[in-house]
Amino acid sequence: MTTRVKSIFRSAAGLVLISVFSVNQGRGSQQPPIAPIASVARDGLGTGLPPSLLRDGPVGELLAVYAPRNREEIKRLLDAAHTDKETADADVKESRRVVEAAEGRVKIMEGEVKTTKTRLGVANKTKSDSDRTSLNMDLKRQEAELKYIERVRDVNKADSAWLDSRIAAASARVKALEDEANVAKKYDELTGGRSADSSDIAGYRELLKRMLNSHEESANRAQDAASRQKTAASRRLEQLDELTKLNK
Repeated sequence: MTTRVKSIFRSAAGLVLISVFSVNQGRGSQQPPIAPIASVARDGLGTGLPPSLLRDGPVGELLAVYAPRNREEIKRLLDAAHTDKETADADVKESRRVVEAAEGRVKIMEGEVKTTKTRLGVANKTKSDSDRTSLNMDLKRQEAELKYIERVRDVNKADSAWLDSRIAAASARVKALEDEANVAKKYDELTGGRSADSSDIAGYRELLKRMLNSHEESANRAQDAASRQKTAASRRLEQLDELTKLNK
């Protein structure tokens, strides 16, 4: 490559770099500030960090922590959470009644098994072969039925525990969505055209923290409800297995 050609390449590369630098400068100057609180954001750059790390200052970063959902969407989700809680409240009352009935069935069957065992003991002492054969068959059937009824009771208890956890999860979700609605409202106020002072920023930070804590609690409650639902499903599988054995 001749010296002249090399010189041409250097000149072209230099022009490209100058053009890119100019475009980036132009774009940087066109970045829109965060509505009326941009000045508050810039005033907050007393952290010792270069401005490039906090493009819009601490306040801008604070607003970026939470991307608000549409307030109508939050309202829709909140209505659904209220409905879910009301449904769970109604279901859990019926579930507790079913558990009590299942406990009663188990006690009755336990009494029958005990009676049959007593009669079988008498038959063994009197060496009554016909009675022993009949009572052994009855005892085998009753013990199988007892085992099945115990599984039904366990299912009912698991269902009741799941419904209790659903109520807790629904209540936590209602709280989280109510807090989110408050944050969304405050966010709209801060970015809606009016000036904001330090108390506004502090209030928003507190609302945001409260909402995030509520969301964490809601997630924990939902996880617990899912775990209890899984347990209830496992108990139903055990009930199904016992029912299969009962029909053999």
